[in-house]
Amino acid sequence: MDWVRRQSLTVAATYIIVAGLWIILSDRVLIAAVPETAVVTLAILQSVKGIGFVLVSGAFLYWLMERGMRQHIRIQDQYKELVELAPIAIFIQADDEVRYANAAALVLFGAESPDELLGRNIMSLITPEYHNSVRLRMAQLRATGMQVPPVEQDMIRLDGTIVRAEVAALPATWQGQPGVQVILNDLSQKRANEARLSHIITHDELTDLPNRTLLHDRLAQEIIHARRIGRSLALLVMDVARLQFINDSYGYEAGDQLLKSLANSLRESVRPGDTVARISGDQFAVLLSDLHDRSGLLTAIEKVRNSFAHTYKVSGNEVYVTLHSGAAAWPDDGDDPDALLGNAITACYRAKKSGSVETEFYAPSITAASRKRVTMELALIEAIANREFLLHYQPKVNARNGMIVGCEALIRWNSPKLGLISPIQFIPLAEETGHIQQVGDWVLREACRQMGEWKNLGLGVVPTAVNLSAPQLHQPGLKPMIYELIYEYGLTPSCLELELTESMIMGDTPRAIGVINRLRALGIKFSLDDFGTGYSSFSYLKTFRMDHLKIDISFVRDIVQSESSARITQSIIALGHGLGLKVIAEGVETVEQARLLADWDCDIFQGYYFSRPVDAAQFTRLLSDKCTYSWAAE
Repeated sequence: MDWVRRQSLTVAATYIIVAGLWIILSDRVLIAAVPETAVVTLAILQSVKGIGFVLVSGAFLYWLMERGMRQHIRIQDQYKELVELAPIAIFIQADDEVRYANAAALVLFGAESPDELLGRNIMSLITPEYHNSVRLRMAQLRATGMQVPPVEQDMIRLDGTIVRAEVAALPATWQGQPGVQVILNDLSQKRANEARLSHIITHDELTDLPNRTLLHDRLAQEIIHARRIGRSLALLVMDVARLQFINDSYGYEAGDQLLKSLANSLRESVRPGDTVARISGDQFAVLLSDLHDRSGLLTAIEKVRNSFAHTYKVSGNEVYVTLHSGAAAWPDDGDDPDALLGNAITACYRAKKSGSVETEFYAPSITAASRKRVTMELALIEAIANREFLLHYQPKVNARNGMIVGCEALIRWNSPKLGLISPIQFIPLAEETGHIQQVGDWVLREACRQMGEWKNLGLGVVPTAVNLSAPQLHQPGLKPMIYELIYEYGLTPSCLELELTESMIMGDTPRAIGVINRLRALGIKFSLDDFGTGYSSFSYLKTFRMDHLKIDISFVRDIVQSESSARITQSIIALGHGLGLKVIAEGVETVEQARLLADWDCDIFQGYYFSRPVDAAQFTRLLSDKCTYSWAAE
């Protein structure tokens, strides 16, 4: 309406100005050109002037109106094109009927052409429970002439299905008549995305079973329900024995296939109201609810256990599977979800330790050590989720000039509940419970991030060694992940060194060789850690292409006091150099050890004599100060 008013005022003002100028100027011209005695001639000219004024002003008004209409049509076309291409549904209603609908509106309502929507009463597109609220909103819009706030409501598609939409309405004009422009934002995809995200957060990726988080929620709900109706419930935890052996023997895809088969067996064995979950790498849990007595519990557990076959076919091989299981019942064995889950896991570990294939029931007499282990495992899972780990860095020192030439990244865990926990305690637990890959992947990412930070600080490339676990070495995505990290943090591949032990590559030598060779082709360095403590050190040096050889601390510790340790250490250094490898001595704690190792031409030192492992800030200061160490005799 503002545009129409502006156009009308423009035309009126132009006409008044032109008419005024015509009258004033034309009369002056006539008076000056025609003598006063030529009355007839003046009258004729006055008539011609009037006719000319009418013709000129009419033509001028026609031009102004046509120009205005063309501009109006162009604006309307632009608006219509914009509305037509809009990704959200828009339609215009007048007299409660649909008069226009854009392409997105046709899609929303499932119409193939506009004719299927045009002329329809808008109430036929809205579910009945929203009719009264829609009428009130329309009345408010007409009374105020202002847009009404958007609301969510259900719309009816032409095929009768319901779609949830956010609906906004504002005043509009359609072909000169007042109407309402309705804008609809389809929420079905948003709801589907939210549901999908919720499912991902609460379910195990491999088996699609509920994870520990969802099990905890359902356990809390079932306890409330059981307390209200006076029934019992139980939690059964099962551990798949020798899963790591199956992974090492047949590959991780075979292990995953076995876990999926076990998950399907569990699903089929429980009642509709029970919950089956995968709570860790090799552990499943079954929540058995609405139990009348202990007899009902035993029956339910027996049914679950009988659902498992003794053998499963994976990768064309028959695999024998043993399950260890433990159970805890509410309310006798725990009155809240955490206690019940912890006690069921404790009972399961008891069965696993004894090698029992029968279900162990929780009992308060279980040792404090077992309870501590369960507590630590639960804390470890929280630590992975909450990122409670940090890295410390121990310098590697050039044995010839005492300068820092790199470092080893060593994980630390400062638990809010348990305090500072040694890697000697939680790394074996992470390996046994199947969490070592998550922990190892975090270490790899954090070490690369820190190298990138040192580079950005102008401290240059700091070669960093990271200990690799067996599951990491054999995971299919190791090379792409390392490549991505190197690219993300602007590193060179040679600055990353992966430390392996003999024990972790003994299980599947051909596969390990393939992984190592592919990563070496990328430029990654490798070192053989704890050399001298395995069974086949010399054969592995011949088989695997390494860059560094690390002398085990047990030899370095005694080289001053023990002649045999000194000779073994000298032999390892000579062997490494003969194979073209640099030799690293770890555990150097005294100046005497450093001097002997230097005399034997060891290449790199690492140990408490130079520095304990320190946090990133302290190691950054060592690099900034260009710290140099000395062990020369005074």
